[in-house]
Amino acid sequence: MNIEIANRLHQLRKMNNLSQEELAEKIGISRQAVSKWERAESSPDTGNLILLSKLYGVSIDEMLKTEPNPHHSEAVSLKKDYYAKNSSTSQPHVPLTQSNDGEIYPQAYHKAQSPPNHQNAYGNAVSDFEKAITEIEGVEKFANDFEKTVSKIEKGVKKAGNEIDKLVTPSKKNSPRATLADKLIPLTMATLFLVFMSFMPHSSFPLVFLLYIPLHYTTKKAKNKKDPMLFCYPVFVAAIFFALGYGLMQYTWTLFLTIPLYYTAIAAFRKRNPLIFCYPVLVTYIYCSLISLSSWFAAATWPIFLTIPFYYVIFSHIMDEKKRNGKQ
Repeated sequence: MNIEIANRLHQLRKMNNLSQEELAEKIGISRQAVSKWERAESSPDTGNLILLSKLYGVSIDEMLKTEPNPHHSEAVSLKKDYYAKNSSTSQPHVPLTQSNDGEIYPQAYHKAQSPPNHQNAYGNAVSDFEKAITEIEGVEKFANDFEKTVSKIEKGVKKAGNEIDKLVTPSKKNSPRATLADKLIPLTMATLFLVFMSFMPHSSFPLVFLLYIPLHYTTKKAKNKKDPMLFCYPVFVAAIFFALGYGLMQYTWTLFLTIPLYYTAIAAFRKRNPLIFCYPVLVTYIYCSLISLSSWFAAATWPIFLTIPFYYVIFSHIMDEKKRNGKQ
Protein backbone atom coordinates (compact mmCIF):
# COMPACT_ATOMS: atom_id res chain seq x y z
CA MET A 1 0.00 0.00 0.00
CA ASN A 2 1.36 3.44 -0.99
CA ILE A 3 1.78 6.35 1.37
CA GLU A 4 -1.09 8.33 -0.18
CA ILE A 5 -3.66 5.63 0.77
CA ALA A 6 -2.11 5.37 4.21
CA ASN A 7 -2.47 9.13 4.66
CA ARG A 8 -6.07 8.89 3.40
CA LEU A 9 -6.88 6.29 6.06
CA HIS A 10 -5.20 8.45 8.70
CA GLN A 11 -7.17 11.49 7.52
CA LEU A 12 -10.52 9.66 7.61
CA ARG A 13 -9.83 8.42 11.14
CA LYS A 14 -8.99 11.92 12.34
CA MET A 15 -12.02 13.38 10.55
CA ASN A 16 -14.23 11.00 12.58
CA ASN A 17 -12.46 11.86 15.84
CA LEU A 18 -11.26 8.30 16.45
CA SER A 19 -8.07 7.16 18.04
CA GLN A 20 -6.22 4.11 16.77
CA GLU A 21 -7.46 2.15 19.82
CA GLU A 22 -11.08 3.16 19.24
CA LEU A 23 -10.94 2.28 15.51
CA ALA A 24 -9.34 -1.07 16.27
CA GLU A 25 -12.05 -1.85 18.82
CA LYS A 26 -14.86 -0.89 16.46
CA ILE A 27 -13.74 -3.12 13.58
CA GLY A 28 -12.33 -5.90 15.77
CA ILE A 29 -8.60 -5.73 15.07
CA SER A 30 -5.50 -4.76 17.01
CA ARG A 31 -4.19 -1.22 17.38
CA GLN A 32 -0.88 -2.30 15.82
CA ALA A 33 -2.71 -3.30 12.63
CA VAL A 34 -4.23 0.19 12.34
CA SER A 35 -0.83 1.72 12.96
CA LYS A 36 0.74 -0.37 10.18
CA TRP A 37 -2.00 0.73 7.73
CA GLU A 38 -1.34 4.39 8.43
CA ARG A 39 2.44 3.90 8.12
CA ALA A 40 1.95 2.07 4.77
CA GLU A 41 3.56 -1.07 6.20
CA SER A 42 0.53 -3.25 5.42
CA SER A 43 -2.81 -3.02 3.62
CA PRO A 44 -6.30 -3.81 4.99
CA ASP A 45 -7.93 -6.83 3.41
CA THR A 46 -11.26 -6.76 1.63
CA GLY A 47 -13.26 -7.45 4.77
CA ASN A 48 -11.62 -4.62 6.70
CA LEU A 49 -12.05 -2.24 3.74
CA ILE A 50 -15.80 -2.95 3.78
CA LEU A 51 -15.92 -2.25 7.52
CA LEU A 52 -13.99 0.97 7.15
CA SER A 53 -16.27 2.04 4.29
CA LYS A 54 -19.34 1.50 6.43
CA LEU A 55 -17.75 3.16 9.44
CA TYR A 56 -16.64 6.30 7.58
CA GLY A 57 -19.74 6.49 5.37
CA VAL A 58 -17.80 6.49 2.10
CA SER A 59 -17.37 4.00 -0.71
CA ILE A 60 -14.26 1.92 -0.99
CA ASP A 61 -13.23 3.72 -4.18
CA GLU A 62 -13.55 7.13 -2.53
CA MET A 63 -11.72 5.87 0.54
CA LEU A 64 -8.76 4.73 -1.54
CA LYS A 65 -8.54 7.96 -3.63
CA THR A 66 -5.50 10.05 -2.92
CA GLU A 67 -7.10 13.38 -4.07
CA PRO A 68 -9.35 15.16 -1.60
CA ASN A 69 -13.07 14.75 -2.21
CA PRO A 70 -15.15 17.95 -1.84
CA HIS A 71 -18.15 15.98 -0.69
CA HIS A 72 -16.19 14.67 2.26
CA SER A 73 -14.21 17.75 3.25
CA GLU A 74 -15.97 17.81 6.53
CA ALA A 75 -16.13 15.14 9.15
CA VAL A 76 -18.58 12.41 8.39
CA SER A 77 -21.18 12.01 11.13
CA LEU A 78 -21.57 8.57 12.64
CA LYS A 79 -24.88 9.32 14.32
CA LYS A 80 -27.96 7.21 13.72
CA ASP A 81 -29.74 9.75 11.56
CA TYR A 82 -26.83 9.98 9.13
CA TYR A 83 -26.51 6.27 8.77
CA ALA A 84 -30.27 5.87 8.30
CA LYS A 85 -30.17 8.51 5.57
CA ASN A 86 -27.45 6.63 3.69
CA SER A 87 -28.66 3.10 4.41
CA SER A 88 -30.24 2.76 0.95
CA THR A 89 -26.89 2.74 -0.81
CA SER A 90 -25.84 -0.22 -2.90
CA GLN A 91 -23.16 -1.24 -0.42
CA PRO A 92 -23.63 -4.63 1.20
CA HIS A 93 -25.60 -4.72 4.42
CA VAL A 94 -23.62 -5.30 7.60
CA PRO A 95 -25.27 -5.94 11.03
CA LEU A 96 -24.86 -3.06 13.45
CA THR A 97 -24.42 -2.72 17.18
CA GLN A 98 -25.29 0.30 19.33
CA SER A 99 -22.69 1.73 21.69
CA ASN A 100 -23.30 3.67 24.91
CA ASP A 101 -22.75 7.08 23.33
CA GLY A 102 -25.37 6.54 20.62
CA GLU A 103 -22.93 5.78 17.78
CA ILE A 104 -23.53 2.84 15.49
CA TYR A 105 -20.83 0.79 13.85
CA PRO A 106 -20.57 -2.57 12.05
CA GLN A 107 -19.75 -5.70 13.93
CA ALA A 108 -16.29 -7.19 13.48
CA TYR A 109 -16.04 -9.28 10.33
CA HIS A 110 -12.42 -10.18 10.46
CA LYS A 111 -13.17 -13.62 11.93
CA ALA A 112 -15.77 -14.37 9.28
CA GLN A 113 -13.38 -13.25 6.53
CA SER A 114 -10.69 -15.69 7.65
CA PRO A 115 -10.02 -18.50 5.12
CA PRO A 116 -11.72 -21.86 5.84
CA ASN A 117 -9.70 -24.43 7.70
CA HIS A 118 -9.70 -27.29 5.20
CA GLN A 119 -7.60 -29.46 7.47
CA ASN A 120 -10.20 -29.31 10.27
CA ALA A 121 -12.99 -29.96 7.78
CA TYR A 122 -11.15 -33.00 6.45
CA GLY A 123 -10.54 -34.25 10.02
CA ASN A 124 -14.22 -33.82 10.93
CA ALA A 125 -15.28 -35.68 7.78
CA VAL A 126 -12.91 -38.54 8.58
CA SER A 127 -14.17 -38.65 12.16
CA ASP A 128 -17.80 -38.76 11.04
CA PHE A 129 -16.95 -41.49 8.55
CA GLU A 130 -15.22 -43.54 11.26
CA LYS A 131 -18.25 -43.10 13.55
CA ALA A 132 -20.55 -44.30 10.76
CA ILE A 133 -18.32 -47.33 10.15
CA THR A 134 -18.33 -48.09 13.88
CA GLU A 135 -22.13 -47.89 14.01
CA ILE A 136 -22.40 -50.18 10.98
CA GLU A 137 -20.02 -52.67 12.59
CA GLY A 138 -22.11 -52.55 15.78
CA VAL A 139 -25.26 -53.32 13.79
CA GLU A 140 -23.52 -56.21 12.03
CA LYS A 141 -22.25 -57.59 15.35
CA PHE A 142 -25.76 -57.39 16.81
CA ALA A 143 -27.15 -59.19 13.76
CA ASN A 144 -24.52 -61.93 14.05
CA ASP A 145 -25.20 -62.37 17.78
CA PHE A 146 -28.93 -62.48 17.10
CA GLU A 147 -28.45 -65.17 14.42
CA LYS A 148 -26.30 -67.22 16.81
CA THR A 149 -28.94 -66.94 19.54
CA VAL A 150 -31.70 -67.99 17.15
CA SER A 151 -29.57 -70.91 15.98
CA LYS A 152 -29.01 -72.06 19.58
CA ILE A 153 -32.74 -71.80 20.30
CA GLU A 154 -33.56 -73.83 17.19
CA LYS A 155 -31.04 -76.51 18.17
CA GLY A 156 -32.46 -76.61 21.72
CA VAL A 157 -36.03 -76.94 20.45
CA LYS A 158 -35.00 -79.66 18.01
CA LYS A 159 -33.15 -81.55 20.75
CA ALA A 160 -36.12 -81.26 23.12
CA GLY A 161 -38.41 -82.52 20.35
CA ASN A 162 -36.17 -85.53 19.80
CA GLU A 163 -36.18 -86.32 23.52
CA ILE A 164 -39.98 -86.09 23.62
CA ASP A 165 -40.20 -88.39 20.60
CA LYS A 166 -38.01 -90.92 22.37
CA LEU A 167 -40.28 -90.85 25.43
CA VAL A 168 -43.51 -91.04 23.46
CA THR A 169 -42.27 -93.55 20.90
CA PRO A 170 -40.00 -96.17 22.47
CA SER A 171 -37.04 -97.24 20.44
CA LYS A 172 -37.46 -100.62 18.74
CA LYS A 173 -33.90 -101.44 19.68
CA ASN A 174 -34.52 -101.05 23.43
CA SER A 175 -38.10 -102.31 23.52
CA PRO A 176 -38.75 -106.05 24.03
CA ARG A 177 -40.13 -107.72 20.99
CA ALA A 178 -43.76 -108.70 21.46
CA THR A 179 -44.24 -112.39 20.76
CA LEU A 180 -47.47 -114.26 20.19
CA ALA A 181 -47.36 -115.55 23.77
CA ASP A 182 -47.11 -111.95 25.05
CA LYS A 183 -50.21 -111.02 23.10
CA LEU A 184 -52.12 -114.05 24.38
CA ILE A 185 -51.17 -113.64 28.07
CA PRO A 186 -54.18 -111.48 29.12
CA LEU A 187 -56.68 -113.75 27.35
CA THR A 188 -55.06 -116.93 28.67
CA MET A 189 -54.87 -115.73 32.27
CA ALA A 190 -58.46 -114.52 32.25
CA THR A 191 -59.60 -117.93 30.95
CA LEU A 192 -57.67 -119.78 33.66
CA PHE A 193 -59.10 -117.48 36.31
CA LEU A 194 -62.67 -118.25 35.26
CA VAL A 195 -61.98 -122.00 35.05
CA PHE A 196 -60.41 -122.21 38.52
CA MET A 197 -63.11 -120.00 40.02
CA SER A 198 -65.72 -122.47 38.81
CA PHE A 199 -63.98 -125.32 40.65
CA MET A 200 -62.64 -123.29 43.63
CA PRO A 201 -65.20 -120.56 44.26
CA HIS A 202 -64.09 -119.95 47.86
CA SER A 203 -60.37 -120.03 47.21
CA SER A 204 -58.06 -117.06 46.71
CA PHE A 205 -55.74 -119.03 44.43
CA PRO A 206 -57.49 -118.10 41.10
CA LEU A 207 -56.56 -114.46 41.72
CA VAL A 208 -52.96 -115.41 41.00
CA PHE A 209 -53.79 -115.78 37.29
CA LEU A 210 -55.02 -112.21 37.07
CA LEU A 211 -52.01 -110.90 39.02
CA TYR A 212 -49.67 -112.74 36.67
CA ILE A 213 -50.58 -110.39 33.78
CA PRO A 214 -48.77 -107.26 35.10
CA LEU A 215 -45.97 -109.43 36.51
CA HIS A 216 -45.24 -110.89 33.06
CA TYR A 217 -44.89 -107.52 31.31
CA THR A 218 -43.00 -105.69 34.11
CA THR A 219 -40.57 -108.58 34.46
CA LYS A 220 -39.76 -108.47 30.76
CA LYS A 221 -39.41 -104.67 30.78
CA ALA A 222 -37.15 -104.67 33.88
CA LYS A 223 -34.96 -107.36 32.33
CA ASN A 224 -34.67 -105.52 29.02
CA LYS A 225 -33.73 -102.16 30.61
CA LYS A 226 -31.79 -103.76 33.48
CA ASP A 227 -33.76 -101.83 36.05
CA PRO A 228 -35.31 -103.85 38.92
CA MET A 229 -37.32 -100.79 39.97
CA LEU A 230 -39.57 -101.40 36.95
CA PHE A 231 -40.61 -104.78 38.31
CA CYS A 232 -44.06 -104.66 39.95
CA TYR A 233 -42.95 -106.09 43.29
CA PRO A 234 -46.19 -105.24 45.22
CA VAL A 235 -48.18 -107.39 42.77
CA PHE A 236 -45.65 -110.17 43.22
CA VAL A 237 -46.17 -110.08 47.02
CA ALA A 238 -49.92 -110.07 46.56
CA ALA A 239 -49.66 -113.07 44.24
CA ILE A 240 -47.73 -115.05 46.87
CA PHE A 241 -50.17 -113.98 49.56
CA PHE A 242 -53.22 -115.20 47.60
CA ALA A 243 -51.44 -118.34 46.39
CA LEU A 244 -50.85 -119.48 50.00
CA GLY A 245 -54.54 -119.11 50.65
CA TYR A 246 -56.77 -117.60 53.29
CA GLY A 247 -55.73 -120.17 55.88
CA LEU A 248 -52.17 -118.80 56.10
CA MET A 249 -53.01 -115.13 56.01
CA GLN A 250 -52.25 -114.71 59.71
CA TYR A 251 -48.68 -115.82 58.98
CA THR A 252 -48.11 -114.37 55.51
CA TRP A 253 -49.45 -110.82 55.92
CA THR A 254 -45.95 -109.72 56.91
CA LEU A 255 -44.88 -110.25 53.31
CA PHE A 256 -46.33 -106.82 52.52
CA LEU A 257 -43.71 -105.27 54.83
CA THR A 258 -41.07 -106.35 52.31
CA ILE A 259 -42.40 -103.90 49.69
CA PRO A 260 -40.65 -100.80 51.12
CA LEU A 261 -37.62 -102.97 51.88
CA TYR A 262 -37.36 -103.94 48.21
CA TYR A 263 -37.35 -100.38 46.82
CA THR A 264 -35.22 -98.78 49.55
CA ALA A 265 -32.65 -101.57 49.31
CA ILE A 266 -32.24 -100.95 45.55
CA ALA A 267 -31.97 -97.18 46.05
CA ALA A 268 -29.42 -97.58 48.86
CA PHE A 269 -27.31 -99.91 46.72
CA ARG A 270 -27.35 -97.56 43.72
CA LYS A 271 -26.41 -94.46 45.71
CA ARG A 272 -24.03 -96.29 48.04
CA ASN A 273 -25.89 -94.87 51.01
CA PRO A 274 -27.17 -97.36 53.63
CA LEU A 275 -29.14 -94.60 55.35
CA ILE A 276 -31.69 -94.78 52.54
CA PHE A 277 -32.55 -98.34 53.43
CA CYS A 278 -35.73 -98.62 55.57
CA TYR A 279 -34.12 -100.48 58.47
CA PRO A 280 -37.02 -99.95 60.98
CA VAL A 281 -39.36 -101.81 58.60
CA LEU A 282 -36.89 -104.69 58.43
CA VAL A 283 -36.84 -104.93 62.23
CA THR A 284 -40.64 -104.83 62.32
CA TYR A 285 -40.86 -107.54 59.67
CA ILE A 286 -38.54 -109.85 61.63
CA TYR A 287 -40.37 -109.23 64.89
CA CYS A 288 -43.85 -109.76 63.42
CA SER A 289 -42.75 -112.89 61.58
CA LEU A 290 -41.38 -114.42 64.77
CA ILE A 291 -44.37 -113.61 66.97
CA SER A 292 -46.73 -114.98 64.30
CA LEU A 293 -45.09 -118.36 64.87
CA SER A 294 -45.30 -118.22 68.68
CA SER A 295 -46.27 -115.68 71.31
CA TRP A 296 -43.16 -116.60 73.26
CA PHE A 297 -41.05 -114.65 70.76
CA ALA A 298 -42.90 -111.44 71.64
CA ALA A 299 -41.09 -111.18 74.97
CA ALA A 300 -37.80 -112.61 73.72
CA THR A 301 -37.27 -110.53 70.57
CA TRP A 302 -38.53 -107.02 71.45
CA PRO A 303 -34.94 -105.78 72.19
CA ILE A 304 -34.33 -106.03 68.46
CA PHE A 305 -35.91 -102.57 68.11
CA LEU A 306 -32.96 -101.13 70.06
CA THR A 307 -30.75 -101.83 67.07
CA ILE A 308 -32.49 -99.09 65.06
CA PRO A 309 -30.66 -96.10 66.62
CA PHE A 310 -27.39 -98.07 66.52
CA TYR A 311 -27.87 -98.63 62.80
CA TYR A 312 -28.34 -94.95 61.96
CA VAL A 313 -25.64 -93.66 64.34
CA ILE A 314 -23.02 -96.08 63.01
CA PHE A 315 -23.75 -95.54 59.33
CA SER A 316 -24.09 -91.78 59.76
CA HIS A 317 -20.60 -91.71 61.26
CA ILE A 318 -19.25 -93.81 58.37
CA MET A 319 -20.82 -91.51 55.77
CA ASP A 320 -19.45 -88.39 57.50
CA GLU A 321 -15.96 -89.85 57.53
CA LYS A 322 -16.19 -90.62 53.83
CA LYS A 323 -17.23 -87.03 53.09
CA ARG A 324 -14.32 -85.62 55.12
CA ASN A 325 -11.82 -87.92 53.43
CA GLY A 326 -13.25 -86.99 50.04
CA LYS A 327 -12.82 -83.26 50.72
CA GLN A 328 -9.26 -83.76 51.93
